[in-house]
Amino acid sequence: MNLQGKYSNTKIIKYPNKYRNIPTNEVVFLNKKSIKDDRLKFTNFLERGLSSSRNQEIKNTICTLTENPEKFDYVVKSRDISIQTRADLKKVKRVGEILQLNLEVPKSNQIIFKGTLSESNERGFQLLFTMDNDKKYIYLIDLYHLIIPSSTNRKKKSFSILLEYEKRKKYKKDIQDVLF
Repeated sequence: MNLQGKYSNTKIIKYPNKYRNIPTNEVVFLNKKSIKDDRLKFTNFLERGLSSSRNQEIKNTICTLTENPEKFDYVVKSRDISIQTRADLKKVKRVGEILQLNLEVPKSNQIIFKGTLSESNERGFQLLFTMDNDKKYIYLIDLYHLIIPSSTNRKKKSFSILLEYEKRKKYKKDIQDVLF
């Protein structure tokens, strides 16, 4: 993973300026199985199947990205994961540890981008991806905003992640069976 910014030796790269509107001819999902880690407080297992309207919306998004990869920049609002402050070092370390739970993630130096759905009320669903010429590789589907948590309802990030994980840690439905 390429650590970028003030506290590393590499240049900061902002996705919208440099990479937006590069033609995308293929979107490849490398994380089609759910993963869970109690130590990292991460899971992307689902509570239920396609009966959930949320899951149906996510499945539709995945289908759109694979069937119409040229729409990627319209469907996904993206930004790089960079290091601007010392606190960001912790964030990037967490991202790296969670990405390594997926054995298909290459260990090479890459710029990792975080994407959210651009025209949706779906706040939690996020993607971590990289680019290689005209392809986008989705490394991880974060269904509950657990990779890079944000403060919610005046709760600190660390408390928010604990609450969100506790709510979802018993979910059993694999994304492979529901979303792909």
